[in-house]
Formats: sequence, C-alpha cells, structure tokens
Amino acid sequence: MNRLDFLVESRIIGVSIGETGKEVDITFVGTDGHRYLLSIGGVDRLLVSELREQNVVEEITHWKCVQNGGEIREQVFLLVAGCPERYCDVNIVPIVERKIHQVLSERLELMEITAIAGASVLITFVSLKVHRITESSST
Repeated sequence: MNRLDFLVESRIIGVSIGETGKEVDITFVGTDGHRYLLSIGGVDRLLVSELREQNVVEEITHWKCVQNGGEIREQVFLLVAGCPERYCDVNIVPIVERKIHQVLSERLELMEITAIAGASVLITFVSLKVHRITESSST
C-alpha cells in the first residue's frame, strides 16, 4: 500500500506554486471531509493538465526508489516534452534520459496523480510532506 492511497477518491481543490517555482502545494478534500495538503519541495518539473471544478483522484503513483527506468519513461517524456515519446524530436531523448537517471539514482522522486475526470499532475521533486490542514470541511 502506498502511503498516499488514502487520497484516492478525494478531490483536488487547488494547486499553488511558490514564488521561486521550487515549492508546490496541492490541496485535497478527502472522502472523510478533511482537507489535506501535499507540500512538495525542490520541485524540478511540474505538469498540471485539465484542472476542473471536479477533480476526483483515481490513482496516485509515487516513484521514490526505481529499479528500472522503463517503468517511468512514458511519464518522464510527458513531463519533459509535454507529449508521448513517439511524437518527440530525437533531441529531447538525452534530456529525458538524464531525468530518468536522476530518479533512478534517487536524486529526484516522481509522482503522478490521475483523476477520474479532471486534473492530472506529473511532478519531479526532492521532498514531500503530507499535512491535514483542517478537522473537516464545512458544508
């Protein structure tokens, strides 16, 4: 079980980028009504797509210790180039390979958040903290 699995079926309600671009906060409302904050530091790359009013999380995959670069290749191409590998120029391949090596060598972590409908998030970073920021949201 992934330590972030409790956020599956929660809703992403905000993505905030710090002034330097190296800090990102992602805010969720959990199925338990509590608000949660992922505070992500040392952000290297970030891609957020299709943020909508309803962003129900389907899956969170956090690659912290990767043995095989092939398992993250597709995600890194999307993060670096904004498109799948088959549509990329060959000049982007060395950049992607360096990023994969950084994850393999544990200098960076990679996380993908996918939604049933709405936002998807891809991010490479150095540190991650999880906070519960309210007891429960009021309706």
